[in-house]
Amino acid sequence: MAQVAVHKKDGSKLQRMLLLLAFLEGATVMALEILVAKMIAPLYGASLYVWSSIIGVTLIALATGYYAGGKLSQKFGGIDALLKLLFAVSLVLGVVTVISPGVVSSMSEYSIRTASFFSASILLGVPIALLGMVPPLIINTLTSLTKDTGRVSGLVFAVSTLGGIFAALIIGFYVLPVYGIKGPMLVMSVVLMAFVMVGFVREKKLLLPVVGLVLMLALVKLHFKKPPRMKVMKVIEQLESVYGQINIIDNMYKQERILVINNITQTLVNFDALNVSQMGYVHNLSIFSSLALNDKPNAKALLCGLGGGSIMTELTKMGFDADAVEIDPRMPELGAKYFEFDQSSCEIYIDDARHFLRNSNKVYDLIVLDLLTSEVQPSHIFTIENFQHLQGLLSEDGILIINFQGYIYGEEGRAARSILKTLRAAAFNVNVFFNPDEIRKIVTDIFFIASSKQLDFEELDYSKRNSCCRRSQLDLNHLQDATAFDLEDAILLTDDNGPILDLYARKGNEDWRSDFVREYLLWTEQKLNVPLF
Repeated sequence: MAQVAVHKKDGSKLQRMLLLLAFLEGATVMALEILVAKMIAPLYGASLYVWSSIIGVTLIALATGYYAGGKLSQKFGGIDALLKLLFAVSLVLGVVTVISPGVVSSMSEYSIRTASFFSASILLGVPIALLGMVPPLIINTLTSLTKDTGRVSGLVFAVSTLGGIFAALIIGFYVLPVYGIKGPMLVMSVVLMAFVMVGFVREKKLLLPVVGLVLMLALVKLHFKKPPRMKVMKVIEQLESVYGQINIIDNMYKQERILVINNITQTLVNFDALNVSQMGYVHNLSIFSSLALNDKPNAKALLCGLGGGSIMTELTKMGFDADAVEIDPRMPELGAKYFEFDQSSCEIYIDDARHFLRNSNKVYDLIVLDLLTSEVQPSHIFTIENFQHLQGLLSEDGILIINFQGYIYGEEGRAARSILKTLRAAAFNVNVFFNPDEIRKIVTDIFFIASSKQLDFEELDYSKRNSCCRRSQLDLNHLQDATAFDLEDAILLTDDNGPILDLYARKGNEDWRSDFVREYLLWTEQKLNVPLF
């Protein structure tokens, strides 16, 4: 085993520096995990399968690094070996910053799960494996100062874990929303390289610092290289958050403005009417919502999932006294800035919908759940515990409308049928609305319209529809009673088993995501230069 001769008076100083290295290693591992997940999300989503790929690759790479680091520590030790290892890590991070968009888009011909796993393997595998080699080398060096190996090992991994906690909170809460993805990764690369350079200079080894400086300047230059200007598709704002990448895109050819989260369309309008949705489901949902007005002068409505504000705009124009719950604090401002959403038209609460509902004591005549983020369905919302709680938040004639995307027939429709079964178990009378010509071919919107009482859809008051809703071609022949569906293989969704919805909805989610991947490939072929992140 390599031994490191250290004078006693320098031991305390060396220990502090090594523990700082352990902290940086843990912070870099966690930051990398989050940032690469956000790199993959714009094209392949942020579903359970994508996160499973990220976590799986991270653990494989760490295990490899720990083993390799242990073997390496038998031959090499001390600060010199650690500095060279971190030198390699900093360069790899700089390279990943530059090549990541190309790597992610190059996997687009594979299935979503395969593409996300391969992308994670390329972008995470090497840097995480190298970082995994750091703790064994630190432990080996520290044990040359003390024979208490167990205490040293525990201390190193504790400090490394603290670094990971620090990075997770800072990256998720502050850095990503403001600075995006590639910038923070480049900063990590530069910080590590600066640390390495200081270490080598103190060791009076100047060649590697000079080489590192030259290579880092080249990588920084590549990072800031601007893509060609787009003439047809213009990304007028791009933001990152823990919930997904947010893009505001102007399609100059179609004269449309689009709000997309992880490149799935959430809001779509024309330039000549920025507050009027071009998505049919918005108008259909608004028409069904008119049932809850019941000639009440101040009918109360709650919209869970604000997005660009298109649904809320229609509800308030129809006369609802409305509240909105939105998990992303920037959505109301984006709606106002780009889609003429009037923030003063309703009360807006920034919260998770389930948490808000659990703590609300208001009674509503209408509750709308429109909570899809990208292709991720909020399974914790569709449980019997939540549906039973919603019963207590609805007035005697109150109506619950859920917008769900997917299928409803066959094995691929098991998720929607399970939601239907759970609504009925919560003592709701339920009708289901969808386009039967679409639902067997493509992923489409499915409305669950539920109430304690049986609803009479002949009472739909079309005169209450505003000019937005009149664009809709609502066909009540597409409305079906819950008894029309075989629910034998559907399950009752609970807080305990709710995540199984991700498994049941897999085909619908993958089909929807695959549609965008094909569209992105078309954009690439047309050289529209829409940045992935």
